[in-house]
Amino acid sequence: MSITSNKLCWMGILMLAAVSGTAQAGVSLDRTRLIITGKDSSASANLTNTSPDIPFLAQSWVEDSKGNKITSPLVVLPPLQRINGGQKGVARVTKTDGINQLPQDRESLFYLSVREIPPKPDKANVLQLAMQSRIKLFSARPPLFPKAKAKYGRTRSSFKRAAIR
Repeated sequence: MSITSNKLCWMGILMLAAVSGTAQAGVSLDRTRLIITGKDSSASANLTNTSPDIPFLAQSWVEDSKGNKITSPLVVLPPLQRINGGQKGVARVTKTDGINQLPQDRESLFYLSVREIPPKPDKANVLQLAMQSRIKLFSARPPLFPKAKAKYGRTRSSFKRAAIR
């Protein structure tokens, strides 16, 4: 092959790649981590369908730090929801009765997983990919030590010639 025909071949490939339509659609999360504090009973993450006209199902669940699906001490509600094109949904992580079995002296690590499920294609022989997002989920406990009360008297400050007393 000569250099000219090689260049023409590459230009043709680039033109075809630029002209071909690609579909980028699916369900995306609005954050990269989620924290449930000791005083909160739940925390939520917003799900957005980035496709303007294709509805998706969003399947959500909680995993422990080893990647195993769990239903206690945290659970996602609703575990399966339909999100129409361009719409938003909410995945709410709620505490269950097993939350008191977590360590009291530190945070516990979990993962929130959300998988998009595309609709059945109209045509035969179509390859579809289902994306899955996984973010860190922390269950933060209140501090063990009570807040120290100020035992100091009233402090007084005065400024004089750029010096603090």
